[in-house]
Amino acid sequence: MTNADNPFNPATTTATTTATAASALQQRLGAIAAADSAQAMIKAVEAVAELQDEGAIDTLIQVLGYNNPGAAVAAVDGLIKIGTPAASALLNQIDGYNYGARAWALRVLAGIGDPRGLDLIVKTAAEDFSLSVRRAAARGLGAIQWEKLNENERQAAQIKARDTLLVVVKDVEWVVRYGAVVGLQGVATARSRQALVIWLNRLWPDWAIASVKMTPRPFRPAPSGHSPTCRCLRALILARDATTR
Repeated sequence: MTNADNPFNPATTTATTTATAASALQQRLGAIAAADSAQAMIKAVEAVAELQDEGAIDTLIQVLGYNNPGAAVAAVDGLIKIGTPAASALLNQIDGYNYGARAWALRVLAGIGDPRGLDLIVKTAAEDFSLSVRRAAARGLGAIQWEKLNENERQAAQIKARDTLLVVVKDVEWVVRYGAVVGLQGVATARSRQALVIWLNRLWPDWAIASVKMTPRPFRPAPSGHSPTCRCLRALILARDATTR
């Protein structure tokens, strides 16, 4: 028996798994094409969304333009779970003439938080006539993946998001105002975390600050009696004292 014929060969196992996944995807995509009722379409789209397979992106985007809100909701959920690849495809395929599809696409972009969609989300939060779409956009501004931008771009983008939300928080619809508050909290939290990391790096440059959780370098553990949490709290106190002097 050759390695290629050996069922326990990792390469053979991987190929079999990939083939099985592809087959499952094709069967479920076929169910979408064959759906003969609104309910059947919803179930078929939900089944495809469960796979979280990038091969389903184009079909799920097409579903956003169908006159079937239930199927669109399932497609939105599936695209958000797929993440960045779905955002890339949406930004290239977004339909500017089909309002329904564009509104659903905005929900996907806001849910994924890809910063490439920032300008569209900002414009939608401030100008869209649908209150549910404005709300989704406002909330989405607080969930942008800021770490994907360099420091200069990140600061400018966060200011744009903040300024937009400070306008949206005066929206005539309370649900939109609430969405704006949630968005502002997200932006403020991101900025405060970044500020904290900067402070901690200045105060203790011998520490590798990967996040606010403060994971120390293995070769330089925290001094006895000074846990990462204690260091974090001390940094906050020092930062507060420095700004009140």
